[in-house]
Amino acid sequence: QNSKKENLLSRGEEMLLGALQEAVTSQSDEQSLLAFTNITLKDNVKRAKFELRDARDDMLVLKLQEQKIKRDIIQLENESNVLDEEQRAMKSSFDLLHTLRHFSA
Repeated sequence: QNSKKENLLSRGEEMLLGALQEAVTSQSDEQSLLAFTNITLKDNVKRAKFELRDARDDMLVLKLQEQKIKRDIIQLENESNVLDEEQRAMKSSFDLLHTLRHFSA
């Protein structure tokens, strides 16, 4: 009967040892998965930061382009106003010339 008890104890120890090894392996696998997930998350955060910086740079470029376009529009409006004034001056000169011709005829 002692032999039977020792045999049962030995099998119980083996089962307990197997369960412990499985738990350790399972925990190790879980830790590996968590470590991989953590690395993936860190990589995603880095990528998102780079994309945000690129987007900010793009926005700055677009704002600078917008300011240049606004300056170009103002310059074109000023040139248009100058041309309008020159056209009015030429018309006045033409009208004056026409009037002088009319009186001298």
